[in-house]
Amino acid sequence: MSRRLRSALPETAKVEEIVQSLKSRNIGVLIISHSLDQVFKLSDRICVLRRGKQIGIRKTSETNKNEIVSMITGVN
Repeated sequence: MSRRLRSALPETAKVEEIVQSLKSRNIGVLIISHSLDQVFKLSDRICVLRRGKQIGIRKTSETNKNEIVSMITGVN
């Protein structure tokens, strides 16, 4: 694991902790990320944008990474 990646891990964990804390208090948070693992871990809903246009919104519990990747790339 690179030094840069190791130094980012505690920061990522802290951000995730803060998001979970806000979520538990019913405070909405907008996360913009290409990390699908993180998106699925933290979100209730996923909104996919491609080239500035909304492609779709899915409940996290009702979708999977393959569907989201298909929405992101435009490939079915």
